[in-house]
Amino acid sequence: MKRYLYAAFFVLGWFLMLLQGQEAIHIDCTQVLKDLDGAPLPWTPPNGKLPTVATFGAVAKDALVNGIPGDDKAEGSAKYDNWILAGKIYPDKHDAILTMAELTTIKDRIGRAYPGGTVVGPAWQMIADAISHAPKPTEKSKP
Repeated sequence: MKRYLYAAFFVLGWFLMLLQGQEAIHIDCTQVLKDLDGAPLPWTPPNGKLPTVATFGAVAKDALVNGIPGDDKAEGSAKYDNWILAGKIYPDKHDAILTMAELTTIKDRIGRAYPGGTVVGPAWQMIADAISHAPKPTEKSKP
């Protein structure tokens, strides 16, 4: 049942994006975050599962749904929006389709959730790469 709910939110979000004329930006949430030496970052999920490597999707999902400083003053609707956004990328989707506003929210949350640059740096770089590879809007032909 939960899978159908996530699918419905995904389709609805994609359809609303098309109606609003927003560009769809594709990002691979299975990408592994790497340190400056190119080694995969270790990751211990907060739910007690066995340690693994950090993926963009896992880091982004945790930044969206876990409390960070300032969340105690946030409206419930903002927390709900973050939860819906987390459903678009988790479990690690190979090809998540997001808007620029959604990527900006994820970038902001990752920047505030992780104190050092070890996670922020590679995650932000993945966002920048996804944006740079997004199709550019075509210019309308001039008369």
